[in-house]
Amino acid sequence: MADIGKNRAIVGAAAVLGGALVAFGPYSLFRICGGASHHTMADGAVMEGMAHSAETGASMICKYSAAAELGIGIVIALLGIAYLLFSNPYAHLGLSFGIGLSSVLALLVITVLIGVDPKPMTCATTTQPAIILISTLLTAFTLVNVVYLTRKIKINVKVAHA
Repeated sequence: MADIGKNRAIVGAAAVLGGALVAFGPYSLFRICGGASHHTMADGAVMEGMAHSAETGASMICKYSAAAELGIGIVIALLGIAYLLFSNPYAHLGLSFGIGLSSVLALLVITVLIGVDPKPMTCATTTQPAIILISTLLTAFTLVNVVYLTRKIKINVKVAHA
């Protein structure tokens, strides 16, 4: 069962890091578009007169996406902390499902549910691809982990046939 301890450290740390990137990346590393009354385009040009938030300068679409990603990212990071704290492999299995489903939600928010400004805005050229990459990697990682844990603790998964 030493593998479970190593698994706990790797998956927990990946979830905390991924959750932090999803939560705070749109506000720091891969910023949403911004400016007092304009959007910055990918080539540095400025587009005037779009609807924006007075507080951040971001467009309303970007602001809502970033706010949703903040909440989802915090949930992912908290699930990762719980993964680090618990040693029960059954709890790890449930937490892995939670991390994976939250990662799918982060992907859906930035692509389908809310989205970002149309290209060539910086949110469409930097923020969206970064969130897509991070959430896809987290989803794949947790899917592999679910399969690993299922085999490790020998859970018999039966599929109902119609």
